[in-house]
Amino acid sequence: YCLLPFIPNGYFLYRNHKQIQDKLIKNGTAIKTFCDSNHNLSGPKAIVCSYGKWLPEVPACQKYFCIPLTNSTTSPLVLNTHHRKRQEIGSVSLYQDQLHPHGTVVKLVCDPSKYKSKNGVTTSTCLNGKWTVTDLECQPFSCLQLKNDSVSSPLTLIGSTSRLMLHSSTVELHCNPQTTIPLNNNIRSVCQYGKWIPSLLECKPRSCVLPEFKETSYRFLNDEPVVNFTIPSGTYIHVICDKPHLIPTVVLCHYGKWVLPVRSCFDVYCGSR
Repeated sequence: YCLLPFIPNGYFLYRNHKQIQDKLIKNGTAIKTFCDSNHNLSGPKAIVCSYGKWLPEVPACQKYFCIPLTNSTTSPLVLNTHHRKRQEIGSVSLYQDQLHPHGTVVKLVCDPSKYKSKNGVTTSTCLNGKWTVTDLECQPFSCLQLKNDSVSSPLTLIGSTSRLMLHSSTVELHCNPQTTIPLNNNIRSVCQYGKWIPSLLECKPRSCVLPEFKETSYRFLNDEPVVNFTIPSGTYIHVICDKPHLIPTVVLCHYGKWVLPVRSCFDVYCGSR
């Protein structure tokens, strides 16, 4: 004989669905398990009395389970529940073959340097077979629109027109090719986790103009004479004085400005007297 087991939130019937009146069940008798509403069966549906023991095991009726929440590599979930002896961290694929019991709490963990939780929600609880929040997600930080104070440096937004630009949004710089060039040749910037890379897009003058001074001539570094006094940015120029005792200087055209300043040999000569 076997003692009829007690099953909270459920009951047993004979295989023909008749009620069980006796507390002692004969050896070899099979009984079936039924759970109350809002509960799931955990264990075998039918058990058999075998010389004082129930085989394969006495089942249990538990409140509805929740299926694992969808997860991604950017949105790791941490199981934090009294139903488990320790926390398990990582992709939810580890739990694909398991159902989460009532009361299970799942916490979203986001990389604080790149992501924030969607709508500020970081936890979800399994209640009677349903998660209180079904879309736990880490979202990349957005960017404020890239500043563009210069009328000569128009920006075109790609992917968004709102004040906040989503991760991976792109802006393009459009310069007048006849008068300006992009700073450092950068014509695009991409929003990466709340930061623009590169952080500055700007159109700069593409050339410098050499002044026409008395007793002053100009040559390129290869010693060719300068004929056109409009010099492209990035070009070095020798400033040569007609007075042989005055040492030539080298200046650089850098986005419309001379480095160092171009000085008149005539002024230098007069100033030295």
